[in-house]
Amino acid sequence: MINLKALGHMVDEGTKALLSYRISEGLEFMTALMIECDDRQLYNQTNQLCDDYANMMRFIAQGGVDPQHNKIQDNIIRTGLRTLDAAHRSIRIYQNLDKYGTTYNMMVQVHGRDAYNILQKLWNKLKDTPRHYDVEDQIFNCLWTSEQFSPAQTAEVYESLCNQSSQVQQHWISALALSLWEYMDPEKMTLMAMLTSSDDPHVRARALTGYALAMMRHKDRLWLYPTHGQALLNKRAASEMILIQKNLILSLRSEKANEKMEKDLIPNVMKIFGNDYERLKLGLGKEDKKAQKLFKEIHKLNTTGYDLSYRNFIFASRNKFYEQLAHWFAPFDEKRPETISVMYDKKGELRKDMKFFMKASPHCETDKYAICFLLQNNLETIKMMQVDPEIMDEYLNREPSPDEIYRNIIQCLYRFYYLSPWKAELTNPFEMTPYMPDYDNLRNFFNDEQMLEVCKFLAEHEYYNRPLIYLDELIHKNGASEETLVLMGKCHIGQGNYNKALEQLTKAEILNEKNIEILSNITQCYKAMERYEKQEEYLTRLVELNQETYRIELALCYMNQGKYEEALKIFYQMEYEGKHVNICMRSIAWCSLKLNKLETAERYYRKLMDLGEKTRWEDYLNAGHTAFIAGNWKLAKERYKTYIPLYQKEHPDDHTSGIAPYDTDKQELMNHKISIADINLMRDIVLSKDEV
Repeated sequence: MINLKALGHMVDEGTKALLSYRISEGLEFMTALMIECDDRQLYNQTNQLCDDYANMMRFIAQGGVDPQHNKIQDNIIRTGLRTLDAAHRSIRIYQNLDKYGTTYNMMVQVHGRDAYNILQKLWNKLKDTPRHYDVEDQIFNCLWTSEQFSPAQTAEVYESLCNQSSQVQQHWISALALSLWEYMDPEKMTLMAMLTSSDDPHVRARALTGYALAMMRHKDRLWLYPTHGQALLNKRAASEMILIQKNLILSLRSEKANEKMEKDLIPNVMKIFGNDYERLKLGLGKEDKKAQKLFKEIHKLNTTGYDLSYRNFIFASRNKFYEQLAHWFAPFDEKRPETISVMYDKKGELRKDMKFFMKASPHCETDKYAICFLLQNNLETIKMMQVDPEIMDEYLNREPSPDEIYRNIIQCLYRFYYLSPWKAELTNPFEMTPYMPDYDNLRNFFNDEQMLEVCKFLAEHEYYNRPLIYLDELIHKNGASEETLVLMGKCHIGQGNYNKALEQLTKAEILNEKNIEILSNITQCYKAMERYEKQEEYLTRLVELNQETYRIELALCYMNQGKYEEALKIFYQMEYEGKHVNICMRSIAWCSLKLNKLETAERYYRKLMDLGEKTRWEDYLNAGHTAFIAGNWKLAKERYKTYIPLYQKEHPDDHTSGIAPYDTDKQELMNHKISIADINLMRDIVLSKDEV
């Protein structure tokens, strides 16, 4: 008896051989599989293919001329692949190797053989059964494990699907998508393409997602079915393909977002609130600017599509509800027996607060079921929900955007392929190359405008290689535009290739020499390359175009060049105007120190040290330098001892007792005529545990 891994390997190798026109080798794998297969029809079909190919080879080898022999080869490959898939399916079922075989055999045991006959029985039963959820789930299982459809069966399934409610259609489309993910079926592909023309946005989105993933999964064999392409999809569905791309990328980035939440944002929030959950719940202390900044970051992650509830779902997924595969794909239904006790009160009336919670929150379908299971154990929690009725009514009447719908679908898929009990038995779509334009059969769905949108989205999420490839193709096709050149420059900056970035950005500058985005990116490159004279040149132009934003950048550029007098003029003016006051004071103090204007430096460092929590450890360190250079050893020692604990708090992994910044500044002190002997003596005084 063959095991699942060996079976998968033989099928994969046989498929690769046939698709590479190594037909004899592919037929050998098929023949070997027939030893494990109990289907006599497939056995005869394999023998017939072997005979047909042997006869063709013999005819050609003996000098026969057949101008159609390439078409015959393609037909043999097409039939061979179909037979190989059917044999694979038959063995999984006959030997009951995995969930797929178990599910089909369970259906056969109850309803008899042949998936299509089972479907017809269940459809009839659905018409006569008021409590139909169990029948819907059985139809899901039957569609998932069904053999390949004939054209007549496709038409009948399409008609039956269209007669169902939106929720049922979505559920069964997911079964078809899962079936297509397992085995390529041209008729099911046609069916999915037809369903993408639905007027219901949820139905259309499920069908399009299944269709796109199937095209990615079976990219190597689609050339055998040239009718499957853009012509089968309506324009509305084709324009939504970009939403699948965006949400695939967001799902893959969610791990990093979750990590940031767990290791950075949440711990820092709790640190501000002193781990006082009650204070946090009541919103006390949210006026704290650090807290506001953290809350903004958390809100941004939630609103830009990152899947922050993925890890929380892990515990809820252990509920018995998820023992059935069909439930992982069920759209959230408030009337389902499993959820009705939470969604409806004792009088049988729908709880508006719960419906609002389900609509207003960014939870996907599987999350919503999980929340219901958690609330079933603590119905008192529902009573704590208090929502403004106007806000509630607004959300209850709001239709979700297409982006929300596709995000929901991809999140559910992400949970299934990473958390379901059957994840090891199925190929994970998120482990494929996620860049849809990499697939020739999907590239045609993206026009130039959408391709540029894909590139922008990837660059925003720190994927730089692919946008550069796609943008280069766009430029070769349409010529260089200002927008494409700027985006290429940004991608090169993201990779740290500043020379390449400048090459693209200076081309863009020729097209528009007053574009602030172009000029600011050029200054960023020159700053990174420490070419401060060129940075100054471009910053001067930017200040003329937008003085307020770039004035401080120009002053900092002067500082980097040692032009402290020029920098001071700008900082004094901005301090007088009350703009960026803390940065200006800090910079005035440092420039004054560099120019040996110790009285001014001392005055400004005292101002900085009066800021309380906003005072940085660098301020105490530099204030110590100011006192040391002025000859006040006692004051210098006090300030140095003050900076060390602040520095250590920010750098807990630094094991130099906090003296590293002082050591780094030795040359600065020597420039002010402090001897190395005195510098090291002060070092020992600061580090001394005894009062010196």
